[in-house]
Amino acid sequence: MKFVLAFTCLIAMTADAQTVRKRAVIIGIDDYTASTIPKVRNVEHRGWPDLRGAARDAQLLRELLTSRYGFATGDVVTLLNQRATRVAILRAIDDLVNASRKGDVAFFYFAGHGSQIPNSLSDELDRLDESIVPADSRRGAPDIRDKELRTRFNAILDRGTHLTLLLDHCNSGSSFRGSPRTRSIQPATTDVRDRTDYGPRPETRGALVIAAAQDNGTAWESLGDDDELHGDFTWAFLHALRDATPHESAQQTFLRAHARMRAEHPDQQPVLAGTSAARNRPFLDTRLHLRDRQSVVAIERVDANGTVVVQGGWANGLAIGSILKTRDNASRLVVTRLLGIHRSVARIERGRVTAGAMLEVSSWAAPPSRPLRVWSQSPLTGIIDSSDGFQIVATAADADYILASKGQEHAWIRTGARNERSAWIANRASLRESALTLRKIHGWRNLESPPGPAAPYRLALQREADRSLVTGNTLIGGERYRVVLQGTNRRAPKRYYYAFVIDSHGKSFLAFPQSSNGSVENRFPLGEIASTITLGDNSVFEVKPPYGADLFFLLSTEEPLPNPSVLDWDGIRAGRTLTTSAWSIERAAFESVPPRKLRR
Repeated sequence: MKFVLAFTCLIAMTADAQTVRKRAVIIGIDDYTASTIPKVRNVEHRGWPDLRGAARDAQLLRELLTSRYGFATGDVVTLLNQRATRVAILRAIDDLVNASRKGDVAFFYFAGHGSQIPNSLSDELDRLDESIVPADSRRGAPDIRDKELRTRFNAILDRGTHLTLLLDHCNSGSSFRGSPRTRSIQPATTDVRDRTDYGPRPETRGALVIAAAQDNGTAWESLGDDDELHGDFTWAFLHALRDATPHESAQQTFLRAHARMRAEHPDQQPVLAGTSAARNRPFLDTRLHLRDRQSVVAIERVDANGTVVVQGGWANGLAIGSILKTRDNASRLVVTRLLGIHRSVARIERGRVTAGAMLEVSSWAAPPSRPLRVWSQSPLTGIIDSSDGFQIVATAADADYILASKGQEHAWIRTGARNERSAWIANRASLRESALTLRKIHGWRNLESPPGPAAPYRLALQREADRSLVTGNTLIGGERYRVVLQGTNRRAPKRYYYAFVIDSHGKSFLAFPQSSNGSVENRFPLGEIASTITLGDNSVFEVKPPYGADLFFLLSTEEPLPNPSVLDWDGIRAGRTLTTSAWSIERAAFESVPPRKLRR
């Protein structure tokens, strides 16, 4: 395989000196004829078209693991075509569970057909279980549902093993993919009616899940630049691994693959799911390499006229005039136009770039809203200026924020609001950083939706104690609330929804979907517009000190955000703690206050 051999020539081997054991299960199914497999039972006809690139992709992954990532050949179990029956797949995973030890690395890859199975008792809003289709499906073998995989993958995590899943099939987003052709078959029609608790999603417990498509999406396979058929996402991910810099995070590698694939197949939406630690570790590495926290975005495509489309926009903090550069500083670009909330257009000022390349945000420009007005008794030279999107005003009455002093410490205080200030800061560099954070909050406060149909849902808060909706703007300390979507009876196309809250101290919490889940199961409406949609346990929060004003946001987008964690950032000081294209935005302000004292 020329492609895999190029890895070993271009990039040094990244595996540890075999201080950990690395094991993998690799599955690739092109042949769904089941011509050599005995009949299990009669089964409804679901199509079962053969594929042409899944087995090849599985072989490429196997060679990559052994040539670059330090997997011993005997520790990689590979099931191709008709060998990948339901029993064989589950047995291989069970063996992986039994062999796993603390600190080890486990990897699971599946390329083949995916599908969905009705489950009226499911905990998922769409009442559908996602599934992978084994080679004996035509002979009556049931699909392997995501719930069945979940309990096995959780068992691997229970043993302290680092788990990575790479899934290239249709409907893969919440599982745990002619020329071109799709990697899917018709859904099953029999309701499995399974209420069994299979435990939490592995991605919320430390597993890294890389999926080729949304839970309701399509994954394609087509001709690669080696003149062979591949899964579009697997091929893009292999290229991204080849081009990855040493110790590059899995999240950056995913964004690189996402951009490369979307340049050719914009209708396919891959998903990255996992905790912050899992996303920020290099692919198949057990160590978190602490690099600078520079914000990065990926190039989606480079047009013939030199125009560059970037997978980063307002939600990433970009604005017209933002400067982007490659890590080696050989190429420099400037943002010239925003394409909605998470894409933008840039112009090359120096060097050359290609699709999938990663760019660092070198210089920030003021977002397209009025400047943030500030006032201080002492000079602000060297801390902020107009190029950062600030306006220094003559009086405190005209300011959005004033700089207050206490000895050698300073804090930004928002005028006309209670309990809205930054932490006390003595370092001038930190003071500038906190001012830029407030500028970001100010941008979100003043961001207006573009013209077009409004979203059919609005953001609301619900008391956990009695499930009643909050009608005022006051939240009581010690009480628990839930973020929900409330239907408006407006008709609009399906959109992806993101609910987040920014507290007055500059910290943003992504309430829905859970940041570890990526953009999965957050596309509504599912059918008729429901009066209220409950968003899950991650949208539940308890009001705790410090009390003050919080801004709740509901962002809807026509396309999913490739990296929803951009809405989950650290600010100046922690506040409330959340527990376990076409676009529009809605905001609501709430004031949190201490618990009410009981009357005697």
